[in-house]
Amino acid sequence: MQSSVILLGAIAPFVLAAAVPFNGIPSVGVLHHGDPKAHFCTASVIESKNGNVILTAAHCVGGSGQGLVFSPGYHDGAVPYGSYPVTAAYVHPDWNKDHSIDYDFAFLTLGKGTHGGKSVNVQSVVGGNNLVTNAGYKNTVEVVGYNDNAQKPVHCNVGTYEAEAGQLGFNCGPFSGGTSGSPWISGYNAKTEHGNVIGNIGGWHTGGCSASTSYSSKYGAGTLSVYNRANEGSRGDDVRGGASSGC
Repeated sequence: MQSSVILLGAIAPFVLAAAVPFNGIPSVGVLHHGDPKAHFCTASVIESKNGNVILTAAHCVGGSGQGLVFSPGYHDGAVPYGSYPVTAAYVHPDWNKDHSIDYDFAFLTLGKGTHGGKSVNVQSVVGGNNLVTNAGYKNTVEVVGYNDNAQKPVHCNVGTYEAEAGQLGFNCGPFSGGTSGSPWISGYNAKTEHGNVIGNIGGWHTGGCSASTSYSSKYGAGTLSVYNRANEGSRGDDVRGGASSGC
């Protein structure tokens, strides 16, 4: 995540909103290597048949993804819904080929965690958001993400537009390092705290070079094909790491 916005032709003018810190929502959390306070990317739970699929940015993952841990709803040192180990990672072949900005998303499967004294799948505890792969460029989304070193997430309700290189974009900040993978939730229901995920911070410049403007790869058939493999629990990928923002 992290360059100043360049809008295409007749797109909406630059309007900057402010992201607000809060205690988070159950289905969005942090990726880390064991200490949730040292989180480095954001991920969200996606509805799946086995209740164990999450979404993040592809540039957040290297190798099999094993060794990563997901803690949904994290805030202020607390993991109110448990923590779940990553078991496999799934990306589009074009991401592994050349880090194509059109495919900066990854689906991860999780092992069981402990919540309420029971061994559980994450979705049974926090629910999941629907994956939508055919949304247009103009939407209103709720974006939730964790900035590096922040112990609370921030959120922003903001409009999206068609940005440089055919990406989705929005203007709100700060969404800086650590917010890569943050879900863009359309149709967000404040009572259920769920909705439809139509994008994630990533893509162009691995999400943007400015904390005030963020991007997402535009989802489509390629996104759905990757999700389907994760949903079926097929063999995961060896993800090519080392993607550069170019900022």
